[in-house]
Amino acid sequence: MLRVLIADDHTLIRAGLKQLLQDYNNTYVIEATNVNDLMKKLSQNQVDVIILDISMPGKSGLEALKDLKTQYPQIPVIMLSVYTEEQYAIRAFKSGASAYLTKDSAPDLLIEALKTVLSGRKYVLPGQADSLINSIQSQEENLVDSLSDREFQILQMLANGLSVTEIAEKICLSVKTVSTYKSRLSKKLRLNNTAELVKFAIENNIR
Repeated sequence: MLRVLIADDHTLIRAGLKQLLQDYNNTYVIEATNVNDLMKKLSQNQVDVIILDISMPGKSGLEALKDLKTQYPQIPVIMLSVYTEEQYAIRAFKSGASAYLTKDSAPDLLIEALKTVLSGRKYVLPGQADSLINSIQSQEENLVDSLSDREFQILQMLANGLSVTEIAEKICLSVKTVSTYKSRLSKKLRLNNTAELVKFAIENNIR
């Protein structure tokens, strides 16, 4: 029996994915609501595939992905995201993801991705393959690539209009810590204020 662990903080998303997987192959589904829960469930269960939401409260899916590939390198991870911009897919694949799907993808694409990663291959959404491969294989480092996953996450939230206080509450960090990350962003990107950070994010499709 296929064993899949779904990590997503939205109950409806987990329920929908669970039903889809059970209809497909009578799959045994394990659910996790955050990264800590995910790691706990992995220590208690053997799984064949992980479906991981890219953005959850606290530690993000991208940060968790790196830990997963260190501790459980044999388990393929399908990243699930609301973000259609290629920047997110690129970061996911560079961190070790086996597939990247957006949450508005057709259900049959998830099944196709599942079959692909179980065969040991990577799955890319139709139409994205060439640009993603070129970006991943490129050796030229740019400013976006220099950002840590947490810095990237905070930049994305700033671009969506969240204040430092709102960001701190959403990702379970102190306001002081988020402010420090924001300062690092400004220094790395050589920008002077929030408006310039937001402009940079928009120009680089980080929303």
